Amino acid sequence: MPISSSLGLGPINRNSLTEFPGNIRLPIWDGGATFETQDAAMKFLNSFTKTYGYTLVTKRFKTPKEGGPIYRVYLQCSRGGVYRERTNKKTRVRETSTQCIGCPFRLILRHNKHADCWCLDLTDPRHNHHSATGSTLASLRHEEIESKETQIKSYLDSKMSTNQILSTLYKENPESIIKPRDIYNKKRKLRDDFLDSKTPVQALISVIPDNGDWIINYGTSDTNTLLAIFYIHKTSLEMLRQNSNILFMDYTYKTNQYKMPLLDIVSCTACNKMFYAGFGFMLDEKEESYKFILECLAKVYAQANLPLPNCILTDKDMALMNTIPTVFPMADNIICLWHIEKNILTHVHPILTNKVLHTIYFGDPAATKKDVTYQLTISRNELAHWTLKRDLQVSTNDLLETFESFDRTVTRQHVIIKQTHEDDKVLNMKNDFLGPTKKPFNPEYSGITKRTIGIPCIHIIKHCIDSEEPLQPYHFHQHWQLYSSEELPLIDPHIIVLNPAVVQGRGRPRGSINHPIASQAISIRDSSIRRELSAFEHVIAQGNLNTGSRGRRGRGRGE
Repeated sequence: MPISSSLGLGPINRNSLTEFPGNIRLPIWDGGATFETQDAAMKFLNSFTKTYGYTLVTKRFKTPKEGGPIYRVYLQCSRGGVYRERTNKKTRVRETSTQCIGCPFRLILRHNKHADCWCLDLTDPRHNHHSATGSTLASLRHEEIESKETQIKSYLDSKMSTNQILSTLYKENPESIIKPRDIYNKKRKLRDDFLDSKTPVQALISVIPDNGDWIINYGTSDTNTLLAIFYIHKTSLEMLRQNSNILFMDYTYKTNQYKMPLLDIVSCTACNKMFYAGFGFMLDEKEESYKFILECLAKVYAQANLPLPNCILTDKDMALMNTIPTVFPMADNIICLWHIEKNILTHVHPILTNKVLHTIYFGDPAATKKDVTYQLTISRNELAHWTLKRDLQVSTNDLLETFESFDRTVTRQHVIIKQTHEDDKVLNMKNDFLGPTKKPFNPEYSGITKRTIGIPCIHIIKHCIDSEEPLQPYHFHQHWQLYSSEELPLIDPHIIVLNPAVVQGRGRPRGSINHPIASQAISIRDSSIRRELSAFEHVIAQGNLNTGSRGRRGRGRGE
């Protein structure tokens, strides 16, 4: 069966070289030099052929019958031979192509026993194609990829996109021949090597804990299917040692291909910086799932010998609110003010005018926009969701890829928090830090500020100033103190489990008859991490309520 040449040379019969329209002779090496090793000979040949736009591949080799090292290697042009179909065309996923056009060039690399060296024998010097550019030769691109493997791996670990990697490589070497597909293939190979025949979930709970950076715990069903998984970073433990009293808990969606809700657990430092205290993926939002995640968190507190939290802020999720007293009986559960405001906006708007709501939120309705000072309540959990999804980028990752993204986020966040703490340790307090007060000084001491916020009230500060005594650490709650000398606990590794089942989302599935976008194919995967509109945002969209930045979905309301 004749095949076609990509150079427009017409049909080429692989069984008869005389049918070639012309036997093209590319430059070949015809010297008589010998080589000490096979690798030295191959290195010379690759360097020589690269200059003239063709490469050599191994067709076959010979070894002694009784066993031993290779003594003869048969080489041919990379465009030699004919492509053989190895799969059923009916079941093939995508169209394929080949560069094999039956090039007759042949070369033998043989070992001379007497001289103990390697020699070259040219058996056919002809080519049926012209010289090609380096970017079309896969072996040359593979060679360049291997020479820059460490550099490319560091780029991939830092979550650089393929275009960014290529731009960096081209800037360093304008003559680079690497293609985007080479980066994709290298990324896939590195991932396959890391998985080592494991599934992503199995690698997550069996390999990741071995490096000592994460504590991981999980729950499975009777069929060994993953139901929930909890993990916490060692830097979070370091932060919790000084800031274990307050926790913020909220769940978010569209973070993984299994559609498992994510319970995001955060806290804040003495410098008012948010940090992640733990992550929990759950099959559903029922009390049993919440109890498993919170019990894992309680075990971490016990293992690290941390004081249990005094206050936990959540939205009005009754399953979570019912679970908290069973795991943390001494903690006060407070509903987040941000969620209270949004529920007011959602449920009160139908019976109140925009003017009344504007007065509730922004003060005097007669004031102009320039006169209004917007006091926005920001949810720490919503900001935490936004930060995670900013780095996550898509919602179709498996749990291992999601975990790796969280690892980069938590690690980078810890560095920023440590830098902020060090900066605050060297700051000097201004002498006039009390400043002028609008209200007259009340000499009666109630201690409310000390009891509720954990900082010295104005009476204690004034007493220290009058007596020329410094404020002492005991004047502040442990939450606001920057120093701690405890060590981190040991971290136990975990074993393997199966992938979780895909969670069926609420509402009609994509592609159903009554779905608003049913015209789209059912096979389309929703890779967006953008959350669905909340109830109060539907109210804003329908009523055209002017709420400034409140009415837009963005950083103020984490996606």
